[in-house]
Amino acid sequence: IGDEGARALAESLKGNQSLTVLHLKNNNIGAEGVRAMYDALKENETLTKLEWGARSDFCDVEACAFAKVLRGLKSKDATLTRLDFSDESIGDVEARALADTLKENMTLTELNLDRNNIGGEGARALADALKENKTLKQLHLTRNEIGDEGARSLADALKENKTLTQLH
Repeated sequence: IGDEGARALAESLKGNQSLTVLHLKNNNIGAEGVRAMYDALKENETLTKLEWGARSDFCDVEACAFAKVLRGLKSKDATLTRLDFSDESIGDVEARALADTLKENMTLTELNLDRNNIGGEGARALADALKENKTLKQLHLTRNEIGDEGARSLADALKENKTLTQLH
């Protein structure tokens, strides 16, 4: 779907009380569609899993849609438990922002960051967040560039984190 389809979907999400999973992978959603979806997600109270998609303008939008979604995850009204940001070209900067969110989020249990550009610095930030986060059970980091130092940071975090059951 493109922007027009995303806007139509966004309008339906605002009042929807039954949808719990939304897959938006492999679409051509542009800046307008991303903004519309973000606005709808702020109002939706039932969605628990969001899979964003490659080939969207996810982080090219003014006031980056990624940052907006993260702010929503900090809300006391957050409902998302599973978030898939795989294959989104997320690097260390975005990983640090996500790590800050994980320190406060009380709902997310699964986070998929496979096939991104997260390096050692991003892995260290995520590891620090794991020391504080009490809800995340699964973290997917396959096919990133975390390196030995990032792996050591994650290993150290596992000594303190008592909720993570799967690290990919």
